[in-house]
Amino acid sequence: MRHNYDPDIHYICKECEKNFEKRAHREELVAMNLCPSCYTNKHMDRVVYGADKALAEEEEHAERHKILHKRLDELIADWVHHTGQFISTNTVYDLMQWSGKQAKQLDHKRH
Repeated sequence: MRHNYDPDIHYICKECEKNFEKRAHREELVAMNLCPSCYTNKHMDRVVYGADKALAEEEEHAERHKILHKRLDELIADWVHHTGQFISTNTVYDLMQWSGKQAKQLDHKRH
């Protein structure tokens, strides 16, 4: 039995087996039975992985933008072809209204 250990007030870190006061640490650390030092060491790999994940998400986001850009070009070309209007003399809102109507029901055939 540990000296001065009261389970209502203290907890033991499952990694280093030191005795800590519950009120001195965040609830999630107490729930995991980890002291701040062991939590940081144990979860450092998650921090590094998180950076890798963020980089992967950024690359995926950039790829998604390329796809969206291509689709926007296609949408504008379709609009110009079927309406005879140009984006320079209209607004993006006009394009979006037309596109929304076409999404509900096409009023033209594809050429």
